[in-house]
Amino acid sequence: MRKVFLAVILVFFSLVLFGCSGTITQEIKTSEEPSTESIAFEKHIVSLTLDNYQKFFTISRNTVGTGSYDNNLSGALSYAYYDNVVITYLLVYQGRGETTETEHTLNLNVGGCGTIHTTSSQYGSTTYRITGVSGTVIYWI
Repeated sequence: MRKVFLAVILVFFSLVLFGCSGTITQEIKTSEEPSTESIAFEKHIVSLTLDNYQKFFTISRNTVGTGSYDNNLSGALSYAYYDNVVITYLLVYQGRGETTETEHTLNLNVGGCGTIHTTSSQYGSTTYRITGVSGTVIYWI
């Protein structure tokens, strides 16, 4: 026990006297002058239309009950601001030999998210068709 204790004390004092720097040396370079590097982000503003909106949205369909579906629109750019985006769509009901179309609007939030609810049953089904898109997408890259 005494020999182990002596060995530990000897190692401790040798580290104190000689340090524990081995062959690995690193230099940390510091400078008093500010860096001249700058990262410039370019601002992009895109007006949404019926022709280009699909580039900026993803649409997923989720089942929320028997014959009931949520069609979720989500902004494809997580770093973008969706400004006053309004989706105009026709909700089409087909059933019992008749078809009716009702126009609706969906105001998306600043993340570009919104939901269109559709159903399907033995009596008929509803689908949607986007007829208009307005608003802008603002992002920096």
